[in-house]
Amino acid sequence: MSRARFAFAGVVLLASAVLAYILRDVIYGLIVVPLAYTLWLVDLVYLAVPQLVKWVVLVALLFIGIVWKLIPDLPSSPKPPSPQHATEGRVESLAIGLYRSRTSNYFKWQVANRLGRLARRAIDPRAFPGELESGNASIWGYLDAGMNHSFVDFPTPRTRFARRLPTPLDVDPGEIVGYLESRMEQSHDGRTRSR
Repeated sequence: MSRARFAFAGVVLLASAVLAYILRDVIYGLIVVPLAYTLWLVDLVYLAVPQLVKWVVLVALLFIGIVWKLIPDLPSSPKPPSPQHATEGRVESLAIGLYRSRTSNYFKWQVANRLGRLARRAIDPRAFPGELESGNASIWGYLDAGMNHSFVDFPTPRTRFARRLPTPLDVDPGEIVGYLESRMEQSHDGRTRSR
């Protein structure tokens, strides 16, 4: 504790002691005497009750307590079934992420991460450098931002009215999905022709 707290506690303790000494007769008259009188009346009533009545009341209370514990819980009225909340599926969570991506870089990055993982599984990894040369730099920048970066790499402005800096995550996800679909169709057509 600091010195100021010790000094304050000492002042409060000293003031309490002085007030207790000055007001001792008032406290005695207003608190101690009425409390002692009430306890004396309760004792008189207790002594006026016959011993047999006290024992009967005590045994009855014990019996009720024991019986209460031994009785099985009675079923209460049937509760209406609570509505089952369906678990969120992959498509629904992606739709929610797309909706929220309008407001935050975190959700934009989440969508880019999912699309990047999908692209990694769907497209031949050896084609990635060649695609960069063929003019799809914005698409591959988007996928790279989702796979190899974190959402903290693209901070939002600290104030509401500050201008947002452009990021690779600003590409429309629909454009990315269209591109991935066309690449998957091309790879699928190439596989069927090779057979």
